[in-house]
Amino acid sequence: MPRKYSIILVVLCILGALSCSEDFFTSNKTIDIPDVESQLVVLADLTIGDSCAQLIVSETQNILDIEPFKIIRDAEVNISGSGETFNFTIADHDSTYSLCDRSSSLAGDYTLSISSGDRVIEANSTVPNRVDLSNVVFELFKDTVSILDVNDLISFTIDDPPGDNYYSLKASFFEDFGVGILFEASYTILNPEEVASSFELFTDEEFRDSSRDFLLIMQRCCYLNESKIKKVRLTLSNLSEEAYLYRKSIIDYNKANSNPFIDPTNTYSNVNGGYGIFSFTNVSFYDIDVE
Repeated sequence: MPRKYSIILVVLCILGALSCSEDFFTSNKTIDIPDVESQLVVLADLTIGDSCAQLIVSETQNILDIEPFKIIRDAEVNISGSGETFNFTIADHDSTYSLCDRSSSLAGDYTLSISSGDRVIEANSTVPNRVDLSNVVFELFKDTVSILDVNDLISFTIDDPPGDNYYSLKASFFEDFGVGILFEASYTILNPEEVASSFELFTDEEFRDSSRDFLLIMQRCCYLNESKIKKVRLTLSNLSEEAYLYRKSIIDYNKANSNPFIDPTNTYSNVNGGYGIFSFTNVSFYDIDVE
């Protein structure tokens, strides 16, 4: 046998023997993940008019940390503004810090301050004006023909207050208020067409500092028969800019998670020294009795 073939045969035998080893196709690599000091995280998306304003204080975790979500219970939490300071407290076995009986009177600019040990975070937000709906007209679709989708119409007027305003609008169907919600309607803004709605969020960019009439078409599935509907509630929320950006970022984040062709997005944060959201929402309700 030629010498070169002998050499090839020996090499093949050696490779065959090595391939039987468990370590032949594996290699061990050591990756050093640096320790990162945990930072405070706050979720304080406060709604004016709630009996109690509530927020959650937690902390960031290492990427390999499998411990459950941790609530920081020893923090000092307060908001200050308009010459006053309000302290939040946390009850035993509770997960939220609360401020009761005063949240409905908040107005103006506020600073949130949270300290836990040597960690301190701060954030700022402004309480938006309450905006009420007027000239509300609701038209309930009624037809004896069985169809898959039902479209109800509703019109109303928004008197936009001075400055930049950010809105969220929801429409809900009830058998009776206090009994339970039947259905939250998805809707499309037909008029004005230039107002772009996205998952119930829109701004006053096209009608700033003026009154604007709206016409919505609300989609309702056929299983929710009109005979069941006794009341309709419109909920108009005027959001602080921070609340709007936070909620929009959550929508964009969820879109990116469900679509591989969309670049991932970060959740909006306005907290200095940590992460999270401090914002205000001012809510008004308009209830309609359905005949």
